[in-house]
Amino acid sequence: MPDFDPLEPPESNPPDWAVTYEASRFAPWSLTVDIVGLAHEPTTQDLHVVIVERGQPGPFQGYEAWPGGFVNWQHDVDARAAALRELEEETGQIHPEYLQELRTYDQFGRDPRQFSGYRKKANGEWIRTGTRVVSKAFLALLRKPGRHLQPVLGGDAADSRWASAYVYLPWEDVRSKASRATLQRLERDLLAWAEAGIGTQRAERRDRVERFFSMRTWNEEEARQRWDLVLEAKLVEEAWRDRWGRPRSDAPRMLYGEALAFDHRTMLADALATLRTEIKRQPEMPHSFIGSEFRLSELQVLFESVAGRPLYRSNFRRAIALSPTSSLVQPTGRKEKLSGPGKPADLYDFTPELLRTRCTPGLNLPWLPLEP
Repeated sequence: MPDFDPLEPPESNPPDWAVTYEASRFAPWSLTVDIVGLAHEPTTQDLHVVIVERGQPGPFQGYEAWPGGFVNWQHDVDARAAALRELEEETGQIHPEYLQELRTYDQFGRDPRQFSGYRKKANGEWIRTGTRVVSKAFLALLRKPGRHLQPVLGGDAADSRWASAYVYLPWEDVRSKASRATLQRLERDLLAWAEAGIGTQRAERRDRVERFFSMRTWNEEEARQRWDLVLEAKLVEEAWRDRWGRPRSDAPRMLYGEALAFDHRTMLADALATLRTEIKRQPEMPHSFIGSEFRLSELQVLFESVAGRPLYRSNFRRAIALSPTSSLVQPTGRKEKLSGPGKPADLYDFTPELLRTRCTPGLNLPWLPLEP
């Protein structure tokens, strides 16, 4: 970290090059941040996300999106500080239980503000005024109880709320028969798209569909690969937008999942893939969702909601708590408090020495086989 105050004015004693340097010689770029905030909802056994409604005039006004905004180049120390500031401003949330950088998104045309400009009245010449917008996304884990969303009045967000992550990527939740039916319907549409390929393209597409969407070979960690395929096959709104982010008039009516602004569903797919991979290796992640003192059944539901698939109950207990060498949790010696009749369950907590470390090679979770 440079040894200077980032808020101190730079006018005093600048070097010669700083006086002559002109950034205007280069095309303008801007940096934004987006925060994919996830929480476990124990009542509905669902994985929730923090969603804001874009309220200010501009691209995707009225669309749902992640909390985020432009990095203030004079006042934000870094993108992480900007992300925490935007999260507080747009949702009222401070101090997420877990925060990590997810990825940088810089695809050409990802933000319609890149193409902004105006036409000269005199000769009709288009004058470009836009900026190419790059976003650094962060994954935030939140413990939902007690966290009520409230955006700052007059800010960029018109509203903020909790929503199921699987409203946006419905094929990623295969726990119920109805959701598996959605997956099968999507797989049929993808195979039809594959058959429409030309030459070797047909077999290549078919192989990818069968690899990533077949219930026989389902891998919950491949959420990004599935999203890329669905987008390539033009089965989501994002594949039918013009350069200004507006849905095209020739878009088909049958598309999958609720759309988000910009490339925010791509970010969600990356966040799911990262979380599903790392939650098996970083005890800090499940702890961020569920806290301390829980029943093993609650922890199982958490892992199922994150993965979007069911587990063997008895085998899960063995993998999590009964391993002689690497038990993730340990009994507290206390039992749950019941408000009515019934047998109270044992309460567990995460093993202290594992909480801030990584599980090597990671938990081997006993997933139930998927059936139609």
